Formats: sequence, C-alpha cells, structure tokens
Amino acid sequence: PSAPSATPVPAPTLRTSNLHKQLVTRLPPPLQSLLQTIEKLADTQEVAAFLVGGFVRDFIMNIHNFDLDVVIEGDGIRFGKALAQELKAEWTIHERFGTVSIALPKTLNIPQMHHLDIATARTEYYEYPTALPTVERSSIKKDLYRRDFAINALAIRLNRTPGELLDFFGGRRDIKDRIVRVLHSLSFVEDPTRVFRAIRFEQRFGFQISKETQHFIQQAQTMDLFHRLSGIRLGNELIHILEEPEPAKGIQRLSQFKLFPFIHPKLHWKEPAPALFASGEKILGWNEVENAKTGTERWLLYALAWFESLGKTEVIKTWKRLGFPQRTTATVGEFLQAQSPLIRTLNKKHLAPSEIYDLLKPWPKELLLFLMAKAQSKPTIHVAMERIRDYLTTFQHVAITLTGHDLEDMGLPKGPAYRRVLDRIFKAKLDSLVVTQEDEYRLAKTFIQQETASGSHSKSPSVVRKGGGR
Repeated sequence: PSAPSATPVPAPTLRTSNLHKQLVTRLPPPLQSLLQTIEKLADTQEVAAFLVGGFVRDFIMNIHNFDLDVVIEGDGIRFGKALAQELKAEWTIHERFGTVSIALPKTLNIPQMHHLDIATARTEYYEYPTALPTVERSSIKKDLYRRDFAINALAIRLNRTPGELLDFFGGRRDIKDRIVRVLHSLSFVEDPTRVFRAIRFEQRFGFQISKETQHFIQQAQTMDLFHRLSGIRLGNELIHILEEPEPAKGIQRLSQFKLFPFIHPKLHWKEPAPALFASGEKILGWNEVENAKTGTERWLLYALAWFESLGKTEVIKTWKRLGFPQRTTATVGEFLQAQSPLIRTLNKKHLAPSEIYDLLKPWPKELLLFLMAKAQSKPTIHVAMERIRDYLTTFQHVAITLTGHDLEDMGLPKGPAYRRVLDRIFKAKLDSLVVTQEDEYRLAKTFIQQETASGSHSKSPSVVRKGGGR
C-alpha cells in the first residue's frame, strides 16, 4: 500500500519552565562545571547550546543518566573542536552528521561520563523508506522534530536563559501520562527500527504505546517495511531490548505486535524460552553479586534462550544476518553442538576441580550462566549447575605464584617443559594438592627431575607466560 501523507500528531504550543535550580541541586559539581564551560563558550561563539534527548527525559523523571548530548544552533563542529581544546581532550569529527565526539579526560572528575557528543542542530529527510537520512543544518525545533518520540524531543537551554526547558511537542505531558508517542504519522516509515525502540522505552518505564502510535506500527507491518530493514540495524535493536533489566517483557511485546516473522519465520515465545528468561534473570543477579568487577554481556544469555529452539544451523545463519558479533556467533555454534555432552560430563559422580576447569575454561561466562539457568529447571542436572558455580566463583580465580623465571633459576632449560610443569602445578593447586608457595616449589623440583630424566624438555622452544595462573 502507498504511504499516507505525513500529518503531525496534535500537540500543545511550546510550554517552557526553568530547570536551572534543579540542575544545580541534583548534578555533581564537576558536571555543573562542564556545563558552565559549555555555556561560556557558546556565549563567546554567539551560538545557542542545548542539552537534548534521553538525559532531559530522565532528568524530568528523576532517573540518573550521565549520557549527555549537546546540540548547537550554529556550527556544531567548530564548537565541538573548541570545547575539546579547552578541555584538553581528544575528539573525533563525523562530518556527515555535523557532530563531534569528545573523549572526556579523567581530570574532569566525572567517572560516570567517558565521552560527550556535540551535534549541529539539523533536520533530516529520507530518500525512500528505511533509507539512512540526508542531513541539513537547521533550528533546535526542527532538530527535535526529527527525533523518535515526544518524550525524547525535549531540550534544556544551556546559555542565554540557562535551564529553560523547551517542549514543542508535548513530551512533558507524555511523561506525566506515561505514554510513548511518535511525532508524526510517517515516523515508522522513515525508520522502522523506531518500532523496536518504542517497545523498549514502553517496557523500561512502564509506559504504554499510544493507540495512534500502535496504529502506525500496524501500518508499517502492512507496508512490509521490516523486510527492507538491514539485518544489522534490526540486530542492534534486538540487543538493546535484550540488555534491558527485564527483557522478557520486551520480547513478549514483540510477539504481541507480530514482529517475530521479520526476525525469523519459526521464532516463537513459548516454553522453555520464558522459563529460561526467568531463571536467567536470577542467575545474572547472582553473578552480579559474585563477580561484580567483571562485565557481563547480558544479551547473549537471553538471545541464546530465545533462539536456541531454531537449532544450530538456523541460529548461526540468523545471527550472521542480524550482525551479531562474528566471534560470538561462531562460539555459540560450537557451544550448541557441545552442550549436551558437556552437561552429561559435568553431571558425572566424580570429577576433580582440575577436570571441571578444563571442561569449562573454553567457554565464555555468559554461556556458562546460560547452562546454570537451564539447570535450575532440571533437577536431574543440578550437579552440573553446582560445578559451573564452583568454576565461576572459585576455580577460574585460582593462580599459582611460580613463574617461568623460577623454573629457570631451578635449573630447567627453556622449552615446552616450562608449560607442562606450570600446568601440572596449577592443576595440583586446583585439586588442593598444593597450598603454599613452598608446596609449589617442592612439587616443581619433583616435576623438573622427571622432565630432566625423560629428556623431553629439549624438544622445541616455547614462550612461557609470566605471572600467576596459566
């Protein structure tokens, strides 16, 4: 069907209020200092500077968000370069979109922020549905109008009248009414990925997609726009949904909007996937407490729980089309083939810690957490779950103090024997056969004698990694 003509959704006239006092009260002093620097530079260059987008939305909702975006009415690239120089920071220019990305130095003392994006106020138009936009310099009002939803089309002025809230399209009202609403009827025709973002924001904030916006989603389906969408852009939106605190709600909403066929014709939302999502949420919560210092790719556990029913071949094919990381996709393919024998082996009655380590070391943490989530609903493989837990909490953190230098000092000639001796000591440490540094040295002497007696140390040279562990 042909696309309907673009008609703006009815919105109130500009409502303003000033948030300057709230900014001063709620933002940490180093961030206030950064905003003051932007204000002074904007006045000097005689341009208007605005905070826009998600930061403004979340600030109004009293949600912490240090992902700042600044829009300049004027030359954003010139402003961004000048700001980066003043901050003694490195910057990257994106000419096509008129933006500068500034890597914020640690000396600013804003640990929550690593970069700041400065953009030229712009308008966009699309040559055809699903195309990337053509960009032209414009006003702040037109810049906000090109955004996805009214709740994201808010701005706070940083200079001239600092703290003034600009709300041209009723975004503050939508926050109050808890709805997600597009700005015009062709929003999803221009960019169908906005459908997935609408669902993500709806579920994140406990909002509702407005009835009119739901109608526009149905129109986009009728026009078959999602099949024209690049797999990579679709994949990015799915990863964002799966990274949300409660991704099952977003996936269920995708199902309700009948969007699964655009991802894969046989993809579904029925058991065991919902149960795996629920147990996965608990396992990820446990992991955050136990391994707080290491990051976790949450989306990977959920993606595997969702796609596993398609089988190895279709999972790999689909993930490649969606542009999921290549190495991850390849590893998941190997894992799907190995997981059944892996679980059977982990469930055996007698396994030494060193054997458990060797079984689990090749796999990313997220895939092991996925196995734990599976085991939660299957009492028959609880032994396997306990062993994965022991690996994640204890075995993977074991290290030995002995190094290749120590072996050299003990008289072992350089060669592959270094790795063999260190590996044997490491496994002995895992199996509690050695405890102290003295135990390691004592055992090393025994192994060196064995290596020397066999003469195997001289076969070929090898590089020995220094430091503890292996």
